[in-house]
Amino acid sequence: MTTSHVNGQARRTTWTRAVIGVVAAFVMVLGAAAPARAASPVKIANVGAWAENSVTLPNGDIIVSGDGLQRIDHDTHAVTKVADVSGPGGLVLKGDTVYFAAGVSPANVIQHHATIESLDLSTGQRAVVLSGLPFINGLGLLPDGSLVFTATIDLTLSGVYRTSSDLSTYHRINTTIPTPNGLTVGPDGQIYVGSTVQGTITRVDPTSGAASGVTGRLPLIDDLTYAPDGFLYAATNTGCIVRVDPRTGARTTVASGLLGATSAKTYDATQVVVTTIPGDVSLVPTS
Repeated sequence: MTTSHVNGQARRTTWTRAVIGVVAAFVMVLGAAAPARAASPVKIANVGAWAENSVTLPNGDIIVSGDGLQRIDHDTHAVTKVADVSGPGGLVLKGDTVYFAAGVSPANVIQHHATIESLDLSTGQRAVVLSGLPFINGLGLLPDGSLVFTATIDLTLSGVYRTSSDLSTYHRINTTIPTPNGLTVGPDGQIYVGSTVQGTITRVDPTSGAASGVTGRLPLIDDLTYAPDGFLYAATNTGCIVRVDPRTGARTTVASGLLGATSAKTYDATQVVVTTIPGDVSLVPTS
């Protein structure tokens, strides 16, 4: 192992511990986002110093972004690396192809070197779909095959974006949500976007970009999913997984203690996959 690699790992570990420390302090100040009910998260794997997002394959295997792209076996929970990626973020699945954000780094607030890429899981072929992007994070798939994504903290380019259906171009559809982070697409074709700083979930029309409020007061919301039971499940860095009724905005904390939770994504009809800053990947019951 080279000195530079050791130093890089040390810096990443120090950064991870610092983030967890800040989040822990924030939790002590704010407390839980909503009254908790009994739930038993089941840790199935640890993928390294940071797990950012996940997507579940039809066979139950899970692809996780963090230290590159890693695959968790459905039966054994063994972890294998499927691609070396610098700063991977949001993931979506379309057929046998995983689309993912890459270059999710604060440096890209200025440099705009982030990309959206594809990985064909059947052949291993990887391709850059869009390049020259700012600090992007959340990623979703619309019914017509176009992608939606967020630019989170760029002072001039922050917002919600949509690609063309052939993925060759993109344009910004909404600029009203501060620090838009994770997103999910509902069965109604609407986009649901979490704002980390504001602590809100906002519904965005994919055609007009019009925004309407869903709920608020979710401290440090990161990424979310629209689950088969008709509810949104949001991960907060404070360690809570919050169920939100998209019709009424009513909130219920379904799990807690997952400090540094970075995403909640659908696993099956009754569970979501939760990733965390320390690299843990857990299944959380939704009912």
